[in-house]
Amino acid sequence: MNSKKETKRLKELFVEYYKRLGSLGEACEKAGIKSRRTVRYWIETDSEFADLYQDLKANRADQIKTKLYLASQGELALTAPQVTAGIFLLKAFDPQQFAEKYQMELGGKGGKSIPVAISTVEVVKDYGQAVP
Repeated sequence: MNSKKETKRLKELFVEYYKRLGSLGEACEKAGIKSRRTVRYWIETDSEFADLYQDLKANRADQIKTKLYLASQGELALTAPQVTAGIFLLKAFDPQQFAEKYQMELGGKGGKSIPVAISTVEVVKDYGQAVP
């Protein structure tokens, strides 16, 4: 079992690597944390760590938005693959704001249509789940 001192050291290492790499799994590996479940446990049980983690994710999204904005203004040169990667990262880091949302209508009883809205957040969240 890890001591509080060791846990604090691992959290600090994780934060430094996460800032640099932006990937929970990669940051765990570099920090010597055997499972991403450890970080998820810290998020669930340590509100200070959870707040820091959310801030790191929000800062990452802000950095990406800034770079894409500067590129859109001609102040920063990005390649098409860099722009595409930035868009996908925004969808991952802030899906509530950047995930696609779709509207469609399904046929209902008596020829009445039923409006349906779905976002990629719901699709990704349910991916791999058994459909009844």
